[in-house]
Amino acid sequence: MDLDAVPDEELEEVLQRYIDCPYFKNNPLYISLWKRYYSICKSPAVLFLMKHKKISQYYHWIYLELSRYFESIGRSWMCRHVIEIGVNCNAYDADVLRMEMDSLPEDDSKHSENDISALMNPKGFFVFGKAWNAYEEKLSYNRILFVRGDEEMSFEEFRALSCICDRENVQIESENEWVYFGYSCNEEETKDEEAAPNIIMNMERADAKMNLQVGNKLIAEDCAYYIKSMINNYAYEVVCIYEDTTHILQMNKTTLVLKKMFGSEASIISEIAPEYIPVFSIKNINDRSFVIYEQCFGTLKMCLDVLCNAYPSVVVYHAYQVIEILKELARMGKKFSRFSLESVQVSARYTLEIVDFKIEDVEEASSGIDVTWKSAAIEILQMYGHGDICRKESEIEYRIQECIGKMDVLRMIAKCKIFLYERCVSAYEGE
Repeated sequence: MDLDAVPDEELEEVLQRYIDCPYFKNNPLYISLWKRYYSICKSPAVLFLMKHKKISQYYHWIYLELSRYFESIGRSWMCRHVIEIGVNCNAYDADVLRMEMDSLPEDDSKHSENDISALMNPKGFFVFGKAWNAYEEKLSYNRILFVRGDEEMSFEEFRALSCICDRENVQIESENEWVYFGYSCNEEETKDEEAAPNIIMNMERADAKMNLQVGNKLIAEDCAYYIKSMINNYAYEVVCIYEDTTHILQMNKTTLVLKKMFGSEASIISEIAPEYIPVFSIKNINDRSFVIYEQCFGTLKMCLDVLCNAYPSVVVYHAYQVIEILKELARMGKKFSRFSLESVQVSARYTLEIVDFKIEDVEEASSGIDVTWKSAAIEILQMYGHGDICRKESEIEYRIQECIGKMDVLRMIAKCKIFLYERCVSAYEGE
């Protein structure tokens, strides 16, 4: 096909036909068609599509046009970064790019690599009537994540086979007994570790009495909840279907986690200042205490149980969770004003748990510490004896992601019985 003779009305068809062909990505005639198409539609999305598909990657024209575009929208500090990209990849003609670089004013403003990448690689732009570099994100239950022996199975099957308890009847012979939610339990037996299964059995019976079953409605003070799913023996995923209009939490808009409380957890949670983000709220159901919180903060759990010798893979996994939590708080304009990294713990169940903290609006916070997610992640690694993974804040996110990429996550999660929802991100283009 003669590319020189392509009429304007056939440009889109020809450009799309060869867009993924490596031979044409830096073919001068093919690039000239893109230049002609750009001159017709005048859309910067054309430049971003070329950048996304690496068309004209080694030719100076695209870098000059991108530089002029960023200058036209008031992002002049991006111009130097764009030209530097072309120089660093030895694009032809390097002399043209150097001349352009010399003509640009010096800029001392500081911008992160994430800011630069976000501008250079926008998501979901439209060319040819299609979306490019677009992602559809879904949270779904991963049903092939857990392994028992050589067999892959869903988490529910894995839990059922791994956590079967002997459900024997409790024989009460002593008169020295106490009543637990209407069921008798020997007081002396509670001091013996062998009595633990019996106590758990009584708790499960009490749960059945309270209708803590998937699909049931649960009445808690001024709210009613619908139980969507059972996370484990102590936590449930719920949705608020009714609440008092004066209640501080607008919980009917999001998925919540309802978790049983034990021991002194209630006193720890009650110390959190209620005037800030109501991350945790205590509910009383049938004289039993539960803590309820939004699912997005599900890894911020109360803890008294510490495991000091955690596997490196588990520590890296939870350090990455801390990064995501702190970045999400920053996005919401919040921060920890009281935060003890020594209290970041990996429990015996390999769950991430943080205690002794308070969250404030960034603008209103007048004192306290400003914990960055990079420094927090480094201190978590050092605290559990794995500081050699990374010691520089500038490299921490890359190093943790690199470790997770090399990690056998399937085996680690199956071995440590870590419960999670998989974040499924599927890319689509031209749909």
